[in-house]
Amino acid sequence: MGVDSRYLSPFLVLSCEDVCMSEHLPSGFSADHGNFSTTRAVPTHVWEFAHELDGLRRAADQIRDYLFEMSTEASIPVHSIEARAKSLKSYTEKCAKTNPDGTFKYEDPRTQIDDCVAARVIVYTTRARNDFLNMLKKTLETRDHENPGDLKHNGYDSDHIIVDGINAGRAGSRYPDLSTYFRQRPGLEIQIRTVAGHAWAEYEHDVRYKSSAYKSLSDSERLRVDQWFVEAGGLRRYLDQIFNDIDEFLVPNASSVEGVEGLDDGMELPTFSESAGDPLNVSNLTELLRDVYPDVEVGSREGLDELLAQISDLGVVTVDALREAVSRVDRKEVESTMDYPTEVSAVRKLDDGLLALFAGRYVESAPNEIKKQLLELRLRRVDGKFAIYVIDCEGSEPTRPITAARAVRELTRIVAEATEPSVACIENAIAIEPDTLLPSTSPRTVTVNDTDIYVASNLSRSYAEELMAELVKRLPDLDVKVFRAGDKLLPA
Repeated sequence: MGVDSRYLSPFLVLSCEDVCMSEHLPSGFSADHGNFSTTRAVPTHVWEFAHELDGLRRAADQIRDYLFEMSTEASIPVHSIEARAKSLKSYTEKCAKTNPDGTFKYEDPRTQIDDCVAARVIVYTTRARNDFLNMLKKTLETRDHENPGDLKHNGYDSDHIIVDGINAGRAGSRYPDLSTYFRQRPGLEIQIRTVAGHAWAEYEHDVRYKSSAYKSLSDSERLRVDQWFVEAGGLRRYLDQIFNDIDEFLVPNASSVEGVEGLDDGMELPTFSESAGDPLNVSNLTELLRDVYPDVEVGSREGLDELLAQISDLGVVTVDALREAVSRVDRKEVESTMDYPTEVSAVRKLDDGLLALFAGRYVESAPNEIKKQLLELRLRRVDGKFAIYVIDCEGSEPTRPITAARAVRELTRIVAEATEPSVACIENAIAIEPDTLLPSTSPRTVTVNDTDIYVASNLSRSYAEELMAELVKRLPDLDVKVFRAGDKLLPA
């Protein structure tokens, strides 16, 4: 192809000292390492690309780190996150692409090519894929979202989206090369697929685009292979659905944007606004975090400020009040629930602990929409982990998976309705007179026939199951079964 002045103009004349590595020169512009007086003509945008390549690679590393951080913050399980900077060879080949009429596809490659950096995220389920995509759109400036498979109808399935910048405030300063990239380039591409979709795409690409055996087939034979890939696409969709069903069983999608307040299994702590003791501030919050989580970093100042504001909105305004709240958190259980893929800060651990404690009310106290969405995703994980009990009562539909505390309240209601409220009372745990229960039990109300029954909600799982067993014993004439994680728990 001849030189097109619109494509290559203006030229720069570079010596081998300007571009000292042969990988930094496109095809047709090779370096003569034996004679440094040799010069080669290189298009401006190619020279700029070669000059910026190290920065592009750093930007690729940083978008990978950013995406990994985002998935960790949102508790979205991922299989892998990869990112790469385009090679010089690939860049020059893309620049040389032409339209059917022979004109160059990219008249101004510098402003038109938006995959000089690209990332690929592989998740396990389509639910995780949608969660990741939604968080991506929330925290990054995005455009041109598409799924090429919608047009190809051949089994391919992957979200492709272009990112133009970072929305999440403090992230920009922590990823300087990525921020520079967004100032200098038109964007970068991110693809999001499930493991099933990725397996299909990798094999299809290997066969159709790389295999000489496929290329040597006759038209009818290639059509047969193509049809097999369409059929494999159907199996891929089935596998995605099965994985989703497994995920939904393990982590029920009980929360929603509008229904978060309905998840009321969080402990109702007393109002702490008038509690005695030192008022919470960044300094004593830092000390408390170091004391509670001595083996991890405290976290950033911005994270501390955000956490302080959020817990203050919940009425936890003194050091003693926060210690009381922390004492009610089963920290080992929460960490097991969140299953952190890497070490997280003390701020994040306390954030998750308070989420497990306050549930939907903690989500509602989030300081901004991004944090609220992160907490909603984490709450689903927390709720799914603890919501493992199902009550199947004769004459009623089985409950959805619920927590141990809610299961005790539901059985209290069943006993009171089948007999009378006093029969459901258990010393120190369930009472008609609220004063007979300690405030530390955080009693919740169950109303049956205009009678309020107060049920302790600050319960360990083992104690909650003891209460369930006692309540089921009080229903000898009613067929009531309690299942835990799919297995029958009661009657024993």
